[in-house]
Amino acid sequence: MTGVPVRVPDLRPTADSPQQDPPTDAGAPAPTRRSRFDRTALLLLPVLAFYALTLAYPVVRLATQSLPAGDPFRHYRTLLTESLYLEALGRTFVYAAVAMLGALVIGYPLAYLMSHGPRLVRATVTTLVVIPFFVALLVRTFGWMTIFARNGPVNTVLLKLGVVDEPLQLMYTQQAVLIGMIAVLLPYMVLPLYTVMRRIDPRLTQAANGLGAGGPAAFAFVFLPLSMPGVLAGCVLVFMLGLGFFITPDLLGGSGEQVYPVLLNRTLTTAVGEPAFASAMSMVLLVAAFVVLLAVSRVVPIGSIWRPENAAVSRRGGGALDAGWRSATVLARVGRLPSAVYRLPGHLLAGLGLALCLVPMLAAVLMSFQRSTFAAFPSTDLTTNWYQEFLADSRWVDAFLTSIRLGVVVAVLVTVLSTLAALALVRGTFPGKDLIMGLIATPLIIPSVALAFGLYLVLFNLRLDGSFTGLVIGHAIPAVPLVTLILVANLRAFDYRLEQAARGLGASPVRAFLTVTFPVLRPGFLVAAFFGFLTSFDELVFTISLAGTGLRTLPLRLWEDLHVRFSPILAVVSVAEMLVVITVLGVVALMLRLRQRRTGMKGSIL
Repeated sequence: MTGVPVRVPDLRPTADSPQQDPPTDAGAPAPTRRSRFDRTALLLLPVLAFYALTLAYPVVRLATQSLPAGDPFRHYRTLLTESLYLEALGRTFVYAAVAMLGALVIGYPLAYLMSHGPRLVRATVTTLVVIPFFVALLVRTFGWMTIFARNGPVNTVLLKLGVVDEPLQLMYTQQAVLIGMIAVLLPYMVLPLYTVMRRIDPRLTQAANGLGAGGPAAFAFVFLPLSMPGVLAGCVLVFMLGLGFFITPDLLGGSGEQVYPVLLNRTLTTAVGEPAFASAMSMVLLVAAFVVLLAVSRVVPIGSIWRPENAAVSRRGGGALDAGWRSATVLARVGRLPSAVYRLPGHLLAGLGLALCLVPMLAAVLMSFQRSTFAAFPSTDLTTNWYQEFLADSRWVDAFLTSIRLGVVVAVLVTVLSTLAALALVRGTFPGKDLIMGLIATPLIIPSVALAFGLYLVLFNLRLDGSFTGLVIGHAIPAVPLVTLILVANLRAFDYRLEQAARGLGASPVRAFLTVTFPVLRPGFLVAAFFGFLTSFDELVFTISLAGTGLRTLPLRLWEDLHVRFSPILAVVSVAEMLVVITVLGVVALMLRLRQRRTGMKGSIL
């Protein structure tokens, strides 16, 4: 069959042809000819000024404070030569690596169920993972303390089964610390994995199956490589958080072999007479984290930590993938087995992940109703007296109200700062957007315990240490990245042409935003504010350094009492925190559902 020649018109632009803009996303303005300076970038000034005060200046203060006159490097020599600190630093890296691997092995099948399981399973598993993510890690750690107690459920089951003759020493062991770290950090691994997996088209694995690949082979050579951005993002995030982790290791590890952040926190509490040594310890932890980030950036873009769905996997590992094809025959044989056989390990690991997320919270709830002051299991004598004692104790009520007031103020402040930053990042056309977004997300991955002491030094000079204002500033630091990411996603989903139409009819940019964009995205802004509130309500690391002796939030009061006594009233406090989180998340889910019905814009807590 001969081809028929067809004359194709020349579509190249000429001098007389009109210029057309390339297609753009609905959430961003179409590119136009602008001057080199984009005034939209000015919206970043408030958040950049805030970060200069709370990130850059504290690090500078730590660096200068750590170099005393006479022998500036004497504290660094102590930290880098004495075995106590070197072993603690090495132990920190080992614990962070083990927690990262454990969270990956358990979290991967859990994220798969959240993204590709049956509809009812997806909804149930997602709900059960999201709630613990927003429950304070102190509350979940308290749950593990009740589980590992001498009279707790683990020892009770082992004794009844005859496995042991007397209760085991489960608390204050390395195993308890690692289990607690994996359980607390697991959601931070699952959520990046879920973000990437839900964007993988299931038809790709179906096509592989249609070409003769069994389930295991299709997963290994199609799904797994496509999910690698989520794997890398989750591993980096969990490892970096593990480097600065001290609450769970402190409570579950006791005074034995401790990690570096625990030693740092204990030094900070006695740093009034010698702040230079505490500053040097903080700088060592910050530099160690920076070195890890620098090494990671050579393999995977740091931006993939907060936007893993846009990350590209390096092709340097292609040789390993090619070598994997040599195992295709093994996978093919496994694929001939009933699907329930090769899916069973994943289901068991996903079940283990859900247990790690939920069991500590359930243990705290059960303990809040038992009459005995000891963590006996199972408890047959139930009571609500501890709830009455909680409501009658002014210390706890005042701490609860302080946390509520603080959370509301932080939510308002952070929402304003993050809205301006999100508008600049979505609407602006200026260089360095990725760099600025990386700067905004920095508090998510640097050790907070070191940064909190640096901020204390700054606020001490400003006479804001121990004040409500100082706590607001400290609580806003971890809240800004989360709220900004939520608002950026909402603004990108909005059709910017609606606002352009309003401006074309004579509305000013501010009026167009307030009368068109804000009413449509109001639920998204409220959701972001709620998340800012939750971040502040559960914040403990900055509170320990900045609260002084006058202010007490609910997590701080719980933290202090956990070091003095082990009582069911502490379980009541944990239940109160969980109820606040569940209530807020319920309101958020309801608002997102109402927005979808009204505007058609889909959204979820994730």
